[in-house]
Amino acid sequence: MTDSQVSPQWLIFAGGRILPTAPGVYLWSSLPAGCDDIRQRHPLGYAASDHAKGGVVAVEVNLPDDLYEQTVPVRQAIIDDSVQGFLLHQAASLVNWGRSQKCCSRCGEALKESERVDDRARICPSCDYRSYPVVSPCVIVLIHRDEEILLAQGVRHPAGFFSLIAGFVEPGETLEQAVAREVKEETGLDVTDIQYRNSQPWPFSHNLMVGFTARYAGGELTLDPEEILQADWFPLHKLPQLPPPQTIARRLVDDYIATRVMASEDADKT
Repeated sequence: MTDSQVSPQWLIFAGGRILPTAPGVYLWSSLPAGCDDIRQRHPLGYAASDHAKGGVVAVEVNLPDDLYEQTVPVRQAIIDDSVQGFLLHQAASLVNWGRSQKCCSRCGEALKESERVDDRARICPSCDYRSYPVVSPCVIVLIHRDEEILLAQGVRHPAGFFSLIAGFVEPGETLEQAVAREVKEETGLDVTDIQYRNSQPWPFSHNLMVGFTARYAGGELTLDPEEILQADWFPLHKLPQLPPPQTIARRLVDDYIATRVMASEDADKT
């Protein structure tokens, strides 16, 4: 069998949920019976060669009741993700976009998929307008003050669950300006030494989380009640319940703790 004949693997979505092939496993080697009513499909990967070699295809289907009962929420699947890299994130983002982007925003005509397998555009047959998947940049920031970090419980978080300050980038802003603004709006604090750390796609619905650290520069905690239920400074050795390890928020916290531990060990050696 040549590369061009390789059969794809499948990620199967239905109604905002995903069908596992086993607990915590979501790649199917073939579409199971009852998945022939495909509402949308998206070849995954980041280059034309990925699509040409079979790769992974995300589909949204109408599932029969017995299969739909086996589905799990996409958010749970992201946390349990056993799919290599960020294919599941990409798949969920594209399916969310495809579900909402059905008609031309210019003339209202129904959009059609591009005939090119490596082109994600949806094209209006009436006015030729091309619609592409949306990516919404968000900043998320770990704020530190000596041996403490600021953690907050958002209005949508479960009780006892704390995370970092985050928010969408506004038009005309740099990422660093967005960090400073979001922190000021949600907590009343000023920050400095804003440094990029890493990023993560987050398909709820099509976000790109851009992670930073920042040093506390002044101010008293004054919370935005529409966004934050409570927030406080926590010592690194006594942190509350945090987001799962697969999230950028947790990686920022873990990386910062590791950096402080290394700095302390280096200081002990001198």
